[in-house]
Amino acid sequence: QVRTRDDVGLRFSRNVLSKNTGTFRVDFRPTVKYPNGGVIDVYLRQDANNYYWLRNTDGYGGGFLKKVTGGTVVSTSFAKGYSQNKSYTIKIDFSPGLTTVNAFGQVLRINTNRSSIMVKSFEINTEQQTAYYDNISY
Repeated sequence: QVRTRDDVGLRFSRNVLSKNTGTFRVDFRPTVKYPNGGVIDVYLRQDANNYYWLRNTDGYGGGFLKKVTGGTVVSTSFAKGYSQNKSYTIKIDFSPGLTTVNAFGQVLRINTNRSSIMVKSFEINTEQQTAYYDNISY
């Protein structure tokens, strides 16, 4: 369980076997937002200039999926945010030619940037949100 408060966040991360094609998955159950909204960020990183970034919120509108390669950013947006006390599986299938996210009852795709990202770590940031994380797989 990750517990935060208003204007407080918590980040956890882990180095993983380097891959440019694969699947990342995590179960997410948000339980309390502070005061008006919670935020989840998921990064799959090669380095500071090359990464995938998924963000969504409860209270601040729908988030996004971004693919960042050497300063070039391609993005797509969620139509809506998430809700408290509901379980979600966040699944990110990544490859140079196609990245697909299935999360929060929505599917996002990026296929316009074919640059390769060698994912070496994942990072999850939780802001203004108490939540449970389980079944993290890569």
